[in-house]
Amino acid sequence: MRTGVIAVGVIVGCLSIGFVELRGAGSNAMEEAAIRKIVAAENEGHPAPHMADQIFWSGPYQRPVIWPEKPTPASTAIAPIEERAPSGSTSIKTPARIVVADSRDLAYEYETTALSIKMKNGTTRAVESAALRVWQKEAGEWKIAAEFSAPYRK
Repeated sequence: MRTGVIAVGVIVGCLSIGFVELRGAGSNAMEEAAIRKIVAAENEGHPAPHMADQIFWSGPYQRPVIWPEKPTPASTAIAPIEERAPSGSTSIKTPARIVVADSRDLAYEYETTALSIKMKNGTTRAVESAALRVWQKEAGEWKIAAEFSAPYRK
């Protein structure tokens, strides 16, 4: 009798799966594609939109800040901010994973970045880094809500 009840339970459970929409974080390909499009535009020199109160921390700064607070440069940075040329630097971001929440208004992205930083003395420094970014949808537009990035350690 007990085996029959278990068998019926397994069959009902398996059949139920066919009637339930299977969803999970990251299953929204259109939203992921929209974020990838923004990242591709960044690689062409267009800044990504960000929330007015974005949380930001990167290798050349001492600590995270909430915009519009200005970050304090770190003296131990690989390419200190005060030594960088005002223009001529490039970065190529490569998203490794983007996961969009079922609500379709929040996502996270893990990416690697290859930086070529032009210095005031005319040299260029190559820096490889990784970042975790949180995206939030505001008025139908994906914007960066938080970004934490750091150079690879040697």
